[in-house]
Amino acid sequence: MAHVMEMKDGKTAAVFGFRDVLEIIEEYAGPEPGRFIAEHVSEIEQDRADFAEQEKYYEGRIEKLEDHQRGLLNDVEEELEAVEQLLDAPRLNRAKLYAAVRNIQKMVQAEL
Repeated sequence: MAHVMEMKDGKTAAVFGFRDVLEIIEEYAGPEPGRFIAEHVSEIEQDRADFAEQEKYYEGRIEKLEDHQRGLLNDVEEELEAVEQLLDAPRLNRAKLYAAVRNIQKMVQAEL
């Protein structure tokens, strides 16, 4: 949809897009300000594209970290279930209990 703009000198112009605005700027202020604005907008568009690429990269990294943490917590949960079974046993096997606790400690230390 067109926008109608009124200039300082009373003239009106129908603007359909960015290029129309650049033409008006170049007509009233010369080619240099028009080039400056076009370059600036081009830089902004490139920055936006770079940001989108970085965002996609970091979203992938976050997803990998989430998967890793989920796997780690599942491993810890399994070891804790083993500890619970050892504690529920009629005879306490301290060696197995210490081994399960050491496994949990190793998992935690590897993450720190």
